[in-house]
Amino acid sequence: MQRHLDRQRIGSADREVVDVKDCLRVPPDHPSYTLRRVWLSDEEDKGYYEGFSNEGLWPLCHIAHTRPIFRPEDWVQYQKINRRLRTLFTGNGRHGSPILLAQDYHFALLPRMVKEARPDARVAIFWHIPWPNAEVLDLSVAARAS
Repeated sequence: MQRHLDRQRIGSADREVVDVKDCLRVPPDHPSYTLRRVWLSDEEDKGYYEGFSNEGLWPLCHIAHTRPIFRPEDWVQYQKINRRLRTLFTGNGRHGSPILLAQDYHFALLPRMVKEARPDARVAIFWHIPWPNAEVLDLSVAARAS
């Protein structure tokens, strides 16, 4: 799908291989789509990825024997990174209706943010973990904050 649509994909690549816009055309032999690296500070990574995503959402959704940890400061970072990704996605200067596949729980806020900014966007979300029922989801700080 990526090759056919030639869309940007937010993903990871090393600093040594990206261009001045933090992008990398792939695959190397026949570049057909773009990966865009989004850099996180240590504080952002700790709050967004290690904190809210992996200490909160992951155990919550798996109904693990470990109680999820939801810290307000991690929620702030999680929202911040999802907003940053929305800005990158909606501000890429492409014409026509953008297509977003938000792939995993790290991007749970992104589909709604994109639709609010670009109602014409086609948005899909896929989580690689179990989807929580409403009662379980209500345990999160995000549910209490909304």
